[in-house]
Amino acid sequence: MRNSEKGPSKIEQESIRCLFVDKNKTIWVGTNAGLTSITNTAQGLRYQHFKHDSLNAASLSSNIITAIYADKYDNLWIGTQSQGINLLRKHTNSFIRINTGSSPLRLNNNIIRVIKPDAEGNIWVGTQEGLTRLNWTQQTIATFKNEPGAPHSLSQNSVHSIYIDHHQLVWMELFRRHQCYQPVPL
Repeated sequence: MRNSEKGPSKIEQESIRCLFVDKNKTIWVGTNAGLTSITNTAQGLRYQHFKHDSLNAASLSSNIITAIYADKYDNLWIGTQSQGINLLRKHTNSFIRINTGSSPLRLNNNIIRVIKPDAEGNIWVGTQEGLTRLNWTQQTIATFKNEPGAPHSLSQNSVHSIYIDHHQLVWMELFRRHQCYQPVPL
């Protein structure tokens, strides 16, 4: 996809890093310059841009968007290259930030590569330093990493992609290998 011109009715950056289409057929585009939603209305396409604002703690935590996914409750989760994940509050167009410095939910690493929800309402986050399972409703978080000598730990920490099968097994593509992980209940 290439823009012929930039502006309020265009995607603001040619480098698209991720795409997601939600249940309302809104297209979410993550770039190196922020997040854009594209909605088809009776008047034509409507573009809405979301950007990081250092003076607004309810804005995106970073403009470099690496992952977008919605959970079973239609919450939109946005991953960034270096500032953790963001939960979009659609009714206010504001964001809740979850990262290594947030509380009570704290990530083990802010470099987000992939976000996938499971059927039970968990959000699985692949980072540079392991796999995180987050449950927003229960306000719980668990991190899984490589622990040398531990038979059920990750074989490597750098999680690049996640697939959750119909048995709720979590399949991961790690740096130069893949692994199946059977999650334990929270």
